[in-house]
Amino acid sequence: MIPVLIVGGGAAGTLLHLELARRGVPARSIDRLPRAAQTSRAVTIHARTAEIMERLDQRLIDRYLARALPSKGYVLHFVDDSGRRSEVRPGLDFTRLDCRYPRLYVHGQHETENVLREFLLDEYGQATQWGSELVDVEHVEGGARARVQHADGSIEAIDARFIVGCDGGNSRVRRSLRLLQDESDYKGSVMQNLDAFLHDFPDTDEYVHYCTGRGHFVMIVKLPGGYHRLLLSDRGEAAAPEVTPQQGFSRVIDQHFDGVRIGEVVWHSKWESRVRLAHTYRDRNVFLAGDSAHVHSTSGGQGMNCCLQDAWNLGWKLALVLQGRARESLLETYEAERKPIASQVIWAASALHEIFMGAWQEHRRAHLADGRPAVPGGRGGALLGYLVQLSRAGGSGRRARSCWRSFAR
Repeated sequence: MIPVLIVGGGAAGTLLHLELARRGVPARSIDRLPRAAQTSRAVTIHARTAEIMERLDQRLIDRYLARALPSKGYVLHFVDDSGRRSEVRPGLDFTRLDCRYPRLYVHGQHETENVLREFLLDEYGQATQWGSELVDVEHVEGGARARVQHADGSIEAIDARFIVGCDGGNSRVRRSLRLLQDESDYKGSVMQNLDAFLHDFPDTDEYVHYCTGRGHFVMIVKLPGGYHRLLLSDRGEAAAPEVTPQQGFSRVIDQHFDGVRIGEVVWHSKWESRVRLAHTYRDRNVFLAGDSAHVHSTSGGQGMNCCLQDAWNLGWKLALVLQGRARESLLETYEAERKPIASQVIWAASALHEIFMGAWQEHRRAHLADGRPAVPGGRGGALLGYLVQLSRAGGSGRRARSCWRSFAR
């Protein structure tokens, strides 16, 4: 019986493996994919995640920062029904954060994961076993058993003291144990990613740009490699079968800027945005972490950050329990601490999504364009505190407040 089996070799699974390895706890990691993902998906790391990387190892955060692009914050662009444009610059100022990493760091998710994988291999000689798909999980005395099918068709039974499902929104671990989750969708919204070279776009070297009008928003940010990530949410017009990705994105961008041209396309994907939250993060000796436990809108770039922070929280607790340095009751604090944060992230991402999609009253959106909070009752401060994941359960609220004050003025 091995100490820990990690199902999923993405961001959460790799960081969990790294945290266990640095604490001397043997673990095994498997993933059904034949190799690591090669597309960017999530693109941002927030301050709290950078602090966690530093705590893992100063050399790890140094390696990541040498590759990522730092961004000062968000510039918000608006267009009304008459075509009148306005902007808030900066709409969100990360340089005012009271922390060691007062920036938003931009890098493709596959490259962020590669930084973690390389460090795990270089420092501890460990890696994910690709092409190994979980069949099912069952509880056994003293732990849990996973049946795994390898690329050659063979079936292996793996007994582990603890199994952690880091296997995404369609988690086989969660479904195998019939763990329930709350589910909802952003009705009518279609999300698209486009990685492409942009010509004549202003100042993406310093800021992330959020552009919103009635029924759409698009995020534009420069990635390492010289091309840009464009994330679009609309009511489906840009995703119509007769519309190419370049045409769909250009129609939206042209509402906000003059003369911007989309060049060579590196990657494109589209999906419907959903919200998921597991009822429980634990079933005896089996845990859920990352997207297997929660899924939400990509607004604000919080998803990968929340997943990585899940993995770190669970990792050091599993290590202390397995080493006999803490009672097993410590593991009860994982869900108690992380599920409320997932709920907060879901609320903040959903609120941003609805603000940008214009579902709130027009005068509230106009207040946002004037530089005043769009969220009534003072919740705007909470919204952006949750966004950078440094407030309340995520860390020190003081560190997020100066950032919000800049935005609220």
